[in-house]
Amino acid sequence: MASTSRPWPERFGRIAGPLPEAGVVPASDRLPFQTVQPVQERIVERDGVKLHAAQWGSSGPWIAFAQPFQIVHSQWLKGVVPYLSQHFRVLTMDGRGNGRSDRPQGQQHYSLDHFHDDFVAVLDAFEIDRVALVGLSAAAMIVLRLAAEQPHRVTHVITTGGFAESLVQTEAMAKRMNMELDQVTVLPERTLPFASLRVAVAWAVLPSAIDVALNDTATDATEAVEGADADVATSFHF
Repeated sequence: MASTSRPWPERFGRIAGPLPEAGVVPASDRLPFQTVQPVQERIVERDGVKLHAAQWGSSGPWIAFAQPFQIVHSQWLKGVVPYLSQHFRVLTMDGRGNGRSDRPQGQQHYSLDHFHDDFVAVLDAFEIDRVALVGLSAAAMIVLRLAAEQPHRVTHVITTGGFAESLVQTEAMAKRMNMELDQVTVLPERTLPFASLRVAVAWAVLPSAIDVALNDTATDATEAVEGADADVATSFHF
């Protein structure tokens, strides 16, 4: 696995804090959903990077949550998976850079191609032929690409808060984003209750929204990639 001696940007430590040990999570996160146990867990290796994935629920159609970028691991789905696993087989994974997956050093290891190919490798390892895909935030790009490239494999596509491609396409925009990141500070304490309320509402609504989308038998994954108005590419914004 390639490595680099280039130090982390100063703002990384200011925003994210110290990195935990690679490939592990705190003991409190060992079973991230607490009320349910995984049916199976696997370490899937692709191009030298080990990826942790788990199945929740033992019956029903497959739902797979694509991994978002490395800012979070699969525990962020704790308000969704326990409910859905009662009705579906649910696949989650820790993306490279977080959780129980490896943390390869260097920006070149965190491209959309890598995130997409990691997700496909995990689906293959679990031998999932037909699946409903859920892409939250940046993971929307992963599921939309997979639906476009393997429409025969995808029954539904559900996205929320995501986008189809990056808009950082010019040097000027990249400089602007770097400048804004340098100015990021901790949220004022008075704003936290409002931020927490918004997250709580989002996770309360999402399970039922997914249920509605998956029970819409009129949707077709092929239409999602051929027409922008296809029902299957349902987006819920909070």
